[in-house]
Amino acid sequence: SWRDSLPRTASMALGMVLAGFVAAAIVGIPATFDGRNARTEAATVTGFDVAQPADAATTASVSDGDQLLGRKIEENLAGARLDRILVADDEVARRAGSGTGNLPPGVTTLPRVGEIVMSPALVDLAERDPLAGQRFTQERIGVVAADGLVEPGQLVAYVGVEPDDRMFPMGFGSTEVEREVKEGEVRVAVVLAAGFLALPAVMFLATATRLSARARDQRLASLRLLGMSRRAVRTVNAVEIALVAAVGATAGALMWAIVQPPLGRLGVGGFRWFAADAPVRPLVVAMIALASAAAAVVVGTVTATAAIDEPMATTRRGAPAVRIAW
Repeated sequence: SWRDSLPRTASMALGMVLAGFVAAAIVGIPATFDGRNARTEAATVTGFDVAQPADAATTASVSDGDQLLGRKIEENLAGARLDRILVADDEVARRAGSGTGNLPPGVTTLPRVGEIVMSPALVDLAERDPLAGQRFTQERIGVVAADGLVEPGQLVAYVGVEPDDRMFPMGFGSTEVEREVKEGEVRVAVVLAAGFLALPAVMFLATATRLSARARDQRLASLRLLGMSRRAVRTVNAVEIALVAAVGATAGALMWAIVQPPLGRLGVGGFRWFAADAPVRPLVVAMIALASAAAAVVVGTVTATAAIDEPMATTRRGAPAVRIAW
């Protein structure tokens, strides 16, 4: 009856939701790492050796051309790395920063003396931690946009200062920087994700399919006994399974699209990412739904062969009859 088949069909649909959720997450791993590498390259400060100490005795003339002058200092703040980039506030810097190609990524206006542009995570930290906030007394004129950050929790500050002889002509963006995540590591991550995430999902789906098999076989055997041909019954079975699988997998992929942004901000095992680097596109959702439906139809057709070919051999186990006194 429908009361018996509905819970089992729902369990199969839930298994497909989980499968679609995991599949969407795994498919987005390469794009996530590629986006992180691209962000790292775009945010790399070029034109001088950032590994030099902050007081390195290297000079650069302000009149060397329309180049932005500055200095990058790597510090520790509340147990996390802080990139504090000092930007010279002078006429040349204003002229150099007037073009979008010379601006730091994610920054729309260069800070003047007494002004600062901070990343969202640094703004939150300064507001939560009074000691951290005391280090940034400048007027905040903007926030570093996502395209200027490697990850959501990155601490970055662009500070406007008077030019001095410790500043360098600097730019942003370099393809020569060592890729933070290499292709081999991406493949390993995909394999590990498939093993730790996809395998439990497949096992859950197999269990749910087996739970729904008895009610399905009884229904298919009944259709055969009513006079439907084998081909017609197989078609009905395939359409039903494909519909449940496609709807469930689509719902799972869409759930990942909803969960990914907050999960990327919180991080998994200390790894944070921007969901915009690996969006769940309609084509990806469609491919996951089609692949899930095809796999479910193959499995469902094979397991239902006995009920369709030999309907009399299928035992119908109904609910026991309710006996009354009279």
